[in-house]
Amino acid sequence: MPLNIGNIYKLSLLIVCWALPITAHASLQLTEILPDPVGDDSAEWVELFNNSDKEISTDDWAITVKTRTTKLPPHSVLPHQYLVLTKSETGFTLTNTGADISLIDQTNTVVTQLTYAQAPAGQSYALINNSWMWTKKPTPGQENVVEAIETKSVSQAQSAITNPYPYFEVKDIYQLKSGAKATVSGVVVALPAEVGEHFAFVDGLQLNLTVGSWPALAWGDVIKVKGSASHTKTYGTRLNVRSPDDINVLKNETPPEPLVLNLADIDELYEGRLIKTSGLVANKGSNWFTIESDDKTLHVTLKNRELSWPKLSADNHIEITGLITLSDGELRLWPRVPQDIILNQPTSVEAVAETIDLSKKEPTDWRGYIVLIFLGLILLIGWLWEKGKLAKFYQKAIEFLRQKIKH
Repeated sequence: MPLNIGNIYKLSLLIVCWALPITAHASLQLTEILPDPVGDDSAEWVELFNNSDKEISTDDWAITVKTRTTKLPPHSVLPHQYLVLTKSETGFTLTNTGADISLIDQTNTVVTQLTYAQAPAGQSYALINNSWMWTKKPTPGQENVVEAIETKSVSQAQSAITNPYPYFEVKDIYQLKSGAKATVSGVVVALPAEVGEHFAFVDGLQLNLTVGSWPALAWGDVIKVKGSASHTKTYGTRLNVRSPDDINVLKNETPPEPLVLNLADIDELYEGRLIKTSGLVANKGSNWFTIESDDKTLHVTLKNRELSWPKLSADNHIEITGLITLSDGELRLWPRVPQDIILNQPTSVEAVAETIDLSKKEPTDWRGYIVLIFLGLILLIGWLWEKGKLAKFYQKAIEFLRQKIKH
């Protein structure tokens, strides 16, 4: 490179830029959260840290929890200082069952993003040595540490604490590769006794317990389950659960209402969902039947043969609730209990006619018939008169009467 003025200037710029510290990531960071405080959930908090050399205002910053984005209250955070925001300040809730969280700056750029699973009560989720982990020693406004009783190295602690079954939303299981480990939380909408010894459903996903027996479950139970995603042509998508110990019942709430769909609108996007639809019974077998509507057919499978299912006939119009499954590439509906099938009143003209009680006859109204007979007589008389027959009849009748009078 020739040492002219222009090149010397460029070389100087390169040297200066190289000497300056890299501050592209210098900003506010999300460093610790407390989703499930002991006692009152109002004690939840999040911690931010200003890792830059300048004061930063939280104006126009925001935090997204799952799908809800909330603007941060206005604060000024001094360089290399912490800011702790309580639930009363932010207004959002850190769900105990896990969530995705993002910290978004004033340019709408995500500067921190994390995912946590089921929150242990009283433990915070903290950024320690660039790794997120649960710690029994929350340190709001202070440097994060692993609990004091921890004697292992940091790398060992991270390995022991990091959850090998990361948390995912139910809908995300369909995007995971087969065999990928996951933890999900959901509301129970179908029990093993209803859809098979090894199967149960949370709304949106089929669960398959591979070993052991299911714990006692009820509709509306909110459960946390860990297992492995599975996608097969025969069984569709489900979460394979290795042990009953991998199923935890958190609480019970009102079961969700089924999603009401027209038969023509049901597709693979609704796999695992509890739905309600209707149609006419077409074909039927010992433990299955099909329903039709608007040229769409859906196969219905009665999984528990020991239940007393309604006796159906072809062309019965039914309303049915059940779980959408995918079997050998075909969508199927699994009703849970006989009450999921409701036989509707017939709606076609022919069906309505068959329901009319012919034994209940209305009284005959003879007035119409009398009018018709009278009109008929008038027409007959007019016709006879026109033909002259009626005049001859009258003449003969008068002659007959005269003769009788003479005698």
